[in-house]
Amino acid sequence: FWMGMAMLFSVITKRPATSFLSSFALWLFFSIIISLVAQFTANGISPITEGSAETLIRNVELMQTVMRFSPNFLLQEASLVLLQPPTHGSLLLAALVAVEGNPLSLGQSLLLVWPHLTTLVGLTIVCFGISYVVFMRQEIRST
Repeated sequence: FWMGMAMLFSVITKRPATSFLSSFALWLFFSIIISLVAQFTANGISPITEGSAETLIRNVELMQTVMRFSPNFLLQEASLVLLQPPTHGSLLLAALVAVEGNPLSLGQSLLLVWPHLTTLVGLTIVCFGISYVVFMRQEIRST
């Protein structure tokens, strides 16, 4: 995904420095800033003042929902389930709380993370497709 995004910025912008800084800014946004936004959103909608388990679960689920807009988080969550198969149920909650039981098979783990993998592959294809169309239009106009 990140290579496709970098190629898209390279095709759209005229200067290499602009392309690099744009790609870096987007990566920084998805790596750091979206986690801060997720925390502020979750704490704003469902603050953890009561200390009850329901409030904590709602807060974590809201944070997880916002974080799933980040390709970094999607890859992190998918690799966590594939590399540590005992996690089942809610992906982030299972990572926070150790779950006892039999490890999931590879097929079951893939069933849990297929939306993540499909989203990442789809975003990559969209980036490459847009890059191709923009590049071809630029080449046709220049001749």
